[in-house]
Amino acid sequence: MVVPGQGITAIRFGATVETIERHMKAPCDVKSETRCLYVKQAVDFTLEKGVLVRAKVHLRDRPVPDVPGQTFGTFYGGMQPDILLGLHRHVVHEELGKPERSETVGSGAELGLVARDFYPGVTLEYDKIKNGNTVLAAMEVFPAAVAPAPGAPASAGSAANPGTSKPSTSKPSTSKPSTSKPSTVKSGG
Repeated sequence: MVVPGQGITAIRFGATVETIERHMKAPCDVKSETRCLYVKQAVDFTLEKGVLVRAKVHLRDRPVPDVPGQTFGTFYGGMQPDILLGLHRHVVHEELGKPERSETVGSGAELGLVARDFYPGVTLEYDKIKNGNTVLAAMEVFPAAVAPAPGAPASAGSAANPGTSKPSTSKPSTSKPSTSKPSTVKSGG
């Protein structure tokens, strides 16, 4: 599961290579001071000073950057609410709302890359594939001050009220505390 602003599944920003390998249950296929790559699982972790700072998952058969002749395997996951690699761009927009920013990438890019959408804590990349469709081909997560709540528009969220776009306007209660006993609720089953 891709978690905007936090990481991939239980692998969170700040994790060491040892932690990544423990959670992935295997050593990195390609390991360097700045990278821990899993080709078959289609996950590329970026490191700085020995800790995770970015992570990117890729669509199956996308060429692996800096590994000539190899293509990615399958990432078995997605992002809340119902975002999976291979979705059409308009479906992603229906699920997540309008991105904070979008950019078009010149046609003929090495990876088939044609566009990017930017949301808090995650950048989505779209490739034009053989049949002419534009589909979600990568999700890159990075630390964000506050990641949007699943399905919330990109501008939603605050540190005090994640997933809400407006601060609470409710006034504190001035009534006296209740002296009655709390009620008990029986479960039906």
